[in-house]
Amino acid sequence: MELILDVWEGALDINEPLLLDNGIAGLIIRINDMNGGHHKDTNFDNQWAQAVNFLRAPYFVYNPWVTGSANYQWLKSNLPSSGVTRLFVDIEVIKSGYPAATYADEVQAFMQLALADYPRTAIYTGGWFLPIVAHWPGGDYWWARYPYTFYPDGRENWSWTSLWQAVNDYGFWPDQLHKCPGTVKLWQFTGDRLILPGCANRPIDISMWNGGLASLQDWWGSEKPEPVDKLAILWREAEAHGWNLEP
Repeated sequence: MELILDVWEGALDINEPLLLDNGIAGLIIRINDMNGGHHKDTNFDNQWAQAVNFLRAPYFVYNPWVTGSANYQWLKSNLPSSGVTRLFVDIEVIKSGYPAATYADEVQAFMQLALADYPRTAIYTGGWFLPIVAHWPGGDYWWARYPYTFYPDGRENWSWTSLWQAVNDYGFWPDQLHKCPGTVKLWQFTGDRLILPGCANRPIDISMWNGGLASLQDWWGSEKPEPVDKLAILWREAEAHGWNLEP
């Protein structure tokens, strides 16, 4: 199996070389939030560039206050000009009084536009969000489901060794898959609880691919770059973050 992290503008100081050393295959990078409607994450462009040594993809937070077409037009105008082979749309924002049928129709319109340009577009959601949309599209899903093993009562500091051991010991794909409207391809199994080295002492969301790197790359539509000089990566990251590596 392979592990993927998703990051947002609050995670400004992740240590990409350390994540690579600990077997992280991909980074899913949030492109926007809902502040003022559509607000592009301040650090998105930098993080996109810094994730070049991983499988990488943007994720877009869908805004129910505007149409599906307006959502897609904003997204398309803000996506990187190159390197996007997989795209995720996060559908979880609740708008009070918004009819579930209307929400569904607009999401469907968004997905039609997105899939025309980016055939590898998948939806992120979880079972607790299903009632906000009357009918969900089929296709590939990035599914949120947090078993207690990976979702303790409070925040905890784990080592990467401990996490990999727990993943290997857990031993099965998430339950409740029958609830997903489509096919679960990627499983987000932690949420805002686990703090791991290289993540700037902040909790990080971690997702799992139920297979090897070759099958993940095939689904992603791109290949994870071959390892390069780790010292060169470290110096590049130090320069980007303003770290002082002089003795």
